[in-house]
Amino acid sequence: MPSKTVQAATLAELQASREIVAAGPSGMAYKIRPLNLERYALSGHLPAELRKLALAGASGVDAALGGDEDALVEHGEQVRDYMDDLVRQVVIEPDLEGVDLDELHPADYRWLVRVAMGEEDRDGEERRLWGREPLSVWGTFRDEHGCAEDCESCDRLRRSVAEIQRGRAD
Repeated sequence: MPSKTVQAATLAELQASREIVAAGPSGMAYKIRPLNLERYALSGHLPAELRKLALAGASGVDAALGGDEDALVEHGEQVRDYMDDLVRQVVIEPDLEGVDLDELHPADYRWLVRVAMGEEDRDGEERRLWGREPLSVWGTFRDEHGCAEDCESCDRLRRSVAEIQRGRAD
């Protein structure tokens, strides 16, 4: 079988491949892109005292918001500003610069924060946001199948699914 010639992507192709239109839980459509949270946290946009929270993802924010009243008073505004900035980084359209994010549906705001933090990979209609299902979803099949770790049938199935997914990318 002849091999395909692989061509390097252009910057425009890379950017376009990351942008999708997805429905939020409210049904409103947003053009969004994934955020590299680690890079964002270290870029200087985040107050130093919140970097540790950011690197902990959603559980870090939950810890700050679920903390005692003093911690919430001390960090509440910073956490809110940080989460607002995350949402603005993820949402391409509509343009949210200068918009009071209280205008967003609360369920959409929470969903967008979770998308930004990499904690959510589905839209409001339960469709996968970034395309492919991870092969780890077949782990449940193995559990239900009750087979050994080196089951040839399961390995063939995973290889077939991986080939199908690669074919869609071509």
